[in-house]
Amino acid sequence: MYGAIVMTGGISLFSRNNIFGRETREREIFNFERTNPVLKSPGQDVDEAISDWLKEMKEAAKLTRDNPRSVSAEYSMLYALRENGKLSSNPVVTIVHTDTLGGKAAAMLLQKIAAKDFNAYVQLRELPELDVCNRTKLHKSLGLFMECVAEELKAGNRYTTCFAPIGGYKVMTSYGYITGSFLGYPTAYLHEDNQVLVEIPPIPVQIDEVFIEENSDLIRKLLLEEVCDWNELSQRQQQAINDNSFLFYIVDDMVQLNAFGHFVFTQPEYAPKFSTKVYFSGEARKVLNEYPSAETFAYQQVKSLITKVKSDPGIFRGELYHEADFSILNGKDLQFSLYKGASNGRHVFRAAWRYDKDEDKLYINYLWLTKPYEHDVKKGKGLTGDFDSYQDVSELVYGRADKPPKA
Repeated sequence: MYGAIVMTGGISLFSRNNIFGRETREREIFNFERTNPVLKSPGQDVDEAISDWLKEMKEAAKLTRDNPRSVSAEYSMLYALRENGKLSSNPVVTIVHTDTLGGKAAAMLLQKIAAKDFNAYVQLRELPELDVCNRTKLHKSLGLFMECVAEELKAGNRYTTCFAPIGGYKVMTSYGYITGSFLGYPTAYLHEDNQVLVEIPPIPVQIDEVFIEENSDLIRKLLLEEVCDWNELSQRQQQAINDNSFLFYIVDDMVQLNAFGHFVFTQPEYAPKFSTKVYFSGEARKVLNEYPSAETFAYQQVKSLITKVKSDPGIFRGELYHEADFSILNGKDLQFSLYKGASNGRHVFRAAWRYDKDEDKLYINYLWLTKPYEHDVKKGKGLTGDFDSYQDVSELVYGRADKPPKA
């Protein structure tokens, strides 16, 4: 019996053969490029368009229980699990989806109808910047996708969690299976024509620890700089890459980590050694110690901050440089930027941060885990002065230690 379901979400919901695909086309709410919905006009706000579409789908949503095979691949999987007696009465469902219009809209509607039809609590995990058109970025983005899936799987256990990478780009299904195998999870697959549920067992995956130890400088360089010239590597390094080719991608004499390589070296076993070092000031540690229930959430948010800083800060400017929203800070000499993170219902995450690119180190000078925080920000708390007493918390952030350091 599965109490937790982790699945990747796609856009099969918009297929013209399914309820919502037909309804959307009949109402001419979106234009379509094959199955992909697109905005009617380029100037439309995506979130507003999705909100309006969800309202338009309310009547069609009443038809799902009587037509379970005409909703989406994700819905069909939940239905098949229930029909096979493998779905608990109130499951927790996580849908990992892309940030495209179709990916977001489909996931948000599935969240509503799964709650209604399966008594499920549904949480959504959005993947930013999964660029399938840029080869270099794609490997890193898929590595982040694998890390995201791994986080969700680790939140449960392999005996009560069903993993179903069935939606999204086809490459997400392939790399989803690899992620599950690495963590020892079977993969659920549904043959849609006759609704047969199949569980594919994991294949054991082992990494050569000696290779990692002997080539730690090369791995760190690839994580930081993303690519290096094959001809600049020593013969020993070239041989090591050839012997462990499942971790690398080589094209035009340039070497980079492939998606699996990025994923492996961000796992708790290796992340403290290779990933961005994270330092909390004494004041930041004091705040975190006051809210022990927020520790896991806070460290997840720190990893999200690192991802955004190291990908393309311009895309995430509003989140990374939240201080720009406070006009009273204009003209002040700020030593740190303000990160506007997420909220989990109980806590918010705001952080005064600075990133040293040359050293690959992130410094968190101050934290806010509850509202209101604006009054402190307006006074420049954590932004204009350095609280010092920094301590390396990398092992906590990447999951290698159990208790937070004391302030």
